[in-house]
Amino acid sequence: MRTTWVRFMGVCVTVLGLALAMVCYLVFTDLNPRRADRLADYRVAKVCAAGHPPPGRAEDCLRTVPLTVDTVEETRGGYRATVSGAAWRGKVSFGDTRPLMTGVRPGDRVDGVLWRGDVMALRQDGVRQATSDEPRDEPEALTAVATALGVGASVCLRFGLVWLVRPDRYRPGLARRTGLWTIGGLFVSCALMAIVVRALGWPDWVIPVGIVPATLVPVWLVTRRRA
Repeated sequence: MRTTWVRFMGVCVTVLGLALAMVCYLVFTDLNPRRADRLADYRVAKVCAAGHPPPGRAEDCLRTVPLTVDTVEETRGGYRATVSGAAWRGKVSFGDTRPLMTGVRPGDRVDGVLWRGDVMALRQDGVRQATSDEPRDEPEALTAVATALGVGASVCLRFGLVWLVRPDRYRPGLARRTGLWTIGGLFVSCALMAIVVRALGWPDWVIPVGIVPATLVPVWLVTRRRA
């Protein structure tokens, strides 16, 4: 009975590890490059030619259009406004209320900057605030999360496959310590590496180079000593 239970846990942990590895792979090979390409396209986007935007078609240029603020509401960790105009209507989200949204009220007129069918920023009286849809040069957080998923996947696969093939080597205490040290190490190393890389302007590939040894070496030392 114990062998069956250990092997079942091995299957579950292995599947979890494969899922984490797949998400990590997709972030590094698809999501991160697409975000970088979108940022590069936004940076080189030109101002649209004068005139009305074509109906129902997203333009690859920057167009400033007049909008009216219909509603404003504060959300958990951000701000949201409903705006409408001849060229665009819908909801726009912000990560903060400053510098513009603190003074905006329903009925106010603002200028919206459109790009590819979304509002990138709102402006009023010379004050500009970017929306959550505007591309940002902030790959550090996403890279840190993807690296954490990769490290977590390696730990899950290591234990899952061992429990599946060799259930007699199951050690509850070792698994618990490894899990706690891995989670703690990932939390600390991801936060520190993302902050340091952002502050010093280093390339984001430095993040996995720092996170992997900073997490796995202490985990290996502790579990090896206490196994």
